[in-house]
Amino acid sequence: MHPELFSFHFLSKDIVVMAYSFFYTMAILFVIIGSYISVTKNGFSRKKALGMLSLLTLAGLTVLGAQAEAQIRLTVRHLIAADATKQEIAEAIAQMGMFAGVPAMTKAMELANEVLEKDESA
Repeated sequence: MHPELFSFHFLSKDIVVMAYSFFYTMAILFVIIGSYISVTKNGFSRKKALGMLSLLTLAGLTVLGAQAEAQIRLTVRHLIAADATKQEIAEAIAQMGMFAGVPAMTKAMELANEVLEKDESA
């Protein structure tokens, strides 16, 4: 037997990173889809269920920090459409401060405030 066949040294680092990213993304999708199915079957309206899932999405995007500025703005707009309160949006971002760090949390809060202020003025 050739032991090198059972190790991953023959794979390039890029392939391993791409595979990891793909499976990580698929796992997140399954959690979101499963959560949506579970929430809608338990008596929540679709609008409220999408709002709850958008809060989870916002929490995940907060962890990414400045890499996801456009996505954070879009998710906050979806939350406004789903009748989420400013307090709920702020709490979802603030709770990620432990995981993402204060700079990422502050950046996400600034982006959310921009969208909320534009919504009030419209």
